[in-house]
Amino acid sequence: MNDNGEKKNAVLIRRPFINISMLILGCYFLMYGILNWKKSKDALVITGICIGVLLLNQIYHNCGRRARMTVTFLSAAAGVVFVLCEICIFSGYDRKADYSEDSRYIIVLGSRLDDGIMTETLRNRLDKALELEERTGLPLIISGGITAGNSVTEAEVMKEYLLSQNRNCTVITEDTATNTKENLTKIRNMTEDVPVILVTSDFHMYRSKMIAKAAGFSEVYGAAAKVNTWDTLYYNLREVLAILRELMLLRSDLN
Repeated sequence: MNDNGEKKNAVLIRRPFINISMLILGCYFLMYGILNWKKSKDALVITGICIGVLLLNQIYHNCGRRARMTVTFLSAAAGVVFVLCEICIFSGYDRKADYSEDSRYIIVLGSRLDDGIMTETLRNRLDKALELEERTGLPLIISGGITAGNSVTEAEVMKEYLLSQNRNCTVITEDTATNTKENLTKIRNMTEDVPVILVTSDFHMYRSKMIAKAAGFSEVYGAAAKVNTWDTLYYNLREVLAILRELMLLRSDLN
């Protein structure tokens, strides 16, 4: 078989593979958005990206050589950025607590409530924090305000759960923040710059540490909590978008 024939066969194999992959991912996120309607906005954005890749793959095979080179370059660049972001995200997946004996606080980041009820994601964070508190005896700082669809603060629900599990733990609350940046900025304003242990979900750890450093914490350790397997793919892909957004915001703050 000549070179042209081999290249043609490679294209024929690659094209349906990309289409099928994007269809599977698109269907997953569409169903995820429907079944978890409060997260539907982010899920539908990722579904749209999958549809966009499908359309781009169709256009690619019907355009000229120069256009194909441009699409190939942009796709390769996007792929490199995606892989680098995922490497950063997975670097926070070590669930063995990393901390110094000089650490002064355990910071627990809140997570959106479901009609005032704690989700499994948030419970896992609090259980991880309780493990650390039992081991270190450090005070817990919890953060989370009122988010859309709720009438109680995340901090209120978190404190109630923590004290129900351990009446003797010390809990300091911050109950106005509604996102990760506000969580860590407001906590930094409440405390001095001392070593802290950050407790959040595994997929969220890398970005949280990045924001904590930007907020003024010079020494940040981490203890990652697990998430439900069904949620893992959604959170990991959404976190790529969140990291890119955060990097752009940090850059604009520097300017």
